[in-house]
Amino acid sequence: MVKNALSWRVLVFSWFGLLLHGAWISGLLAGAASLASGALLPEPIAWLLHLSLHIGLAAFTAEIRAWELRLNGASPGPVVMATSPRAALLRLIDQHPAILSRPARAGLADKTVLPA
Repeated sequence: MVKNALSWRVLVFSWFGLLLHGAWISGLLAGAASLASGALLPEPIAWLLHLSLHIGLAAFTAEIRAWELRLNGASPGPVVMATSPRAALLRLIDQHPAILSRPARAGLADKTVLPA
């Protein structure tokens, strides 16, 4: 498990920050909602909505990205606790060495990934 913290990139850039993280579906949905609310709502309410959108997207960036990965067919793997993403990867490989020999995607079932 890697710490899920506030995403400063999404806090500053809002929905465009989600696009930079690779969350295309949720980023474009949030962008459409942001642009529509700016065009349809009075200015003070639109600014308040934009501010709350920035904070909400930044606070839940990890969950949004996980949702987007599930939409794209990814499934959660084993849970490994560590202090950083690099340490989590090393611990995952140490505890589950069979992961290195699994195919990367379901479409590549006939190919195997060999450890270096």
